[in-house]
Amino acid sequence: MPAVSAHQRRAEPSFKVFSLDRPNVRDYKKRKQHQKVKTGCVTCRTKRVKCDEARPFCGRCQRNGRLCKYDDSDQRPSIDRQLVANRAAYPVSLLSAVNVIPYSISDAQNITPPIHLLSHLHRDWTEIFSIENNNLLANLFCENSLVRNAFLAISACHMRHLSPRNVHHQLAQHQLQALVFQEYQQALSTPREKFNHSVASSIMLGALVINMLNFILYETGDQDDISSSWVFSDRDDRLGWLALQAGVRPLLLSLGLYMETTLQFLGPIFLGNMRTKWPPPHPHQSLQDVPPHWVKVFELDGLNGGCDVKPFESLAQATTGQIFRPLIEVLAYLRDHEKQLNVFANLQFLSKISPEYRKMLFDREPRALWIIGYWLGLMHRFDGTWWCSARVKRDYRAVRVWLGQELRQKPSGECEMWEQFMKEYDEAPFWFD
Repeated sequence: MPAVSAHQRRAEPSFKVFSLDRPNVRDYKKRKQHQKVKTGCVTCRTKRVKCDEARPFCGRCQRNGRLCKYDDSDQRPSIDRQLVANRAAYPVSLLSAVNVIPYSISDAQNITPPIHLLSHLHRDWTEIFSIENNNLLANLFCENSLVRNAFLAISACHMRHLSPRNVHHQLAQHQLQALVFQEYQQALSTPREKFNHSVASSIMLGALVINMLNFILYETGDQDDISSSWVFSDRDDRLGWLALQAGVRPLLLSLGLYMETTLQFLGPIFLGNMRTKWPPPHPHQSLQDVPPHWVKVFELDGLNGGCDVKPFESLAQATTGQIFRPLIEVLAYLRDHEKQLNVFANLQFLSKISPEYRKMLFDREPRALWIIGYWLGLMHRFDGTWWCSARVKRDYRAVRVWLGQELRQKPSGECEMWEQFMKEYDEAPFWFD
């Protein structure tokens, strides 16, 4: 019989395991060793519990309302390391500067915790907004609940965009979006004696985020099926997504003395170095940059005035050219300068939408549809913009199909002219030197 070493005597116990449930006595079996996984989140690894490694936040941390962070030192620096490595992009630590108020609703445990939304916003800011963070926005974020909740709502939307089936993100988005609408309405009713630059800036930022929220399409079927577009809808509220977009111009006018200072504050943030390349068009700007066939079809010849939207008491008082001119001038500018601009510069087109034009769009007037479709084509060039890409693609195609159907019903004399317009429409999504 071979000799047994001292190591074996220590490793193998000399007792049996007896169970009351099972009368048979079995030998003791040493627990099988498992290799430790080092890819789980820091919180689960610290607590020595199993992590499902879901990103950006694992399921266990979401259920327990804990801060979830991955130690991806070899791939992407953590939040604190990013602050050290790139102080220009993240000059203020939002996580240390803001106390986030928890949700006060009954099913809060089923909602993505606000600390996770804040962490995601802080970590993926550039991907969410396509602009750099800075001290000015961080300070406004800390001071103003409308701005803070608006940004957290966008963070929830982006997390829902990354994980469409995650119910926690959906509930957080709906809760925060409702809260933002409520605070936005309260801010609009601020008494004039309490109105200041901070209030005006928070209102404009709130309007911008609300407009972004209205652009987002969540359902995959709605993104791929052009029949789900407002273009083919008979609902009375089919242009609801555009209602708040078109309200930007009246909002600017209502800011009064603070309008210019607010634009000077937000312009460099969202337009960056391009702010000087986007001067407000002069009220008496000529139509020299507008193609002659556009001038003819949209009845702009002989009109005075320019890009500023002028209110009319009724649609009957406004000529077709007066309704179209502000939009056409902006389209011509965007078409010729878009390589120097970003997606937020393109959104200024929406501030030129008047109630009269929206009525023509509701009635599916072909020229009004071509204008909005051409602008969607220009927006199509910014394909990586997550919050508007799906709606832009769907509605651009829907307008194209609708106009194609209308073109077949045009008299032969108009067909040649519309063929030229449709060629330009088809070229809108592409860059040309």
